[in-house]
Amino acid sequence: MRPHGLAGGPTAEIVVPADLRFLEVVRSSVHAALDDSGCDAGCASDLQLACDELAGVLITSARTPSALQVAITDDGTDAYVRMIVPVAASGFRPQVPDLTRMLLDATADSYEVRTDGQDLVGVIQREISSQPA
Repeated sequence: MRPHGLAGGPTAEIVVPADLRFLEVVRSSVHAALDDSGCDAGCASDLQLACDELAGVLITSARTPSALQVAITDDGTDAYVRMIVPVAASGFRPQVPDLTRMLLDATADSYEVRTDGQDLVGVIQREISSQPA
């Protein structure tokens, strides 16, 4: 997994309010960005669900979230989605609920949730056109 960046293919980036009501925009953006990558419908659906779950963790974990920044890219083999929610406390590590962890395990090849300075960061990786490991 690329832990800190999304080098490789073209990157689509969006910024939406850090509000669960805007997750539909994230899902649509993930699907559109991966449409030409060779990511089949199942792969895109899995990534959309994984993004929903991980974005929900980031948004609900932040005390006063203002924005959700999303970057979607692929390198021809793997698709990556990086999500960032700026927060005011460094060193905070959000807890991923068991059900969310199970859904992420079922829909992504790998994922991570971490802090980077004063940002909560989530990264999802999925091999294009494959079943998750």
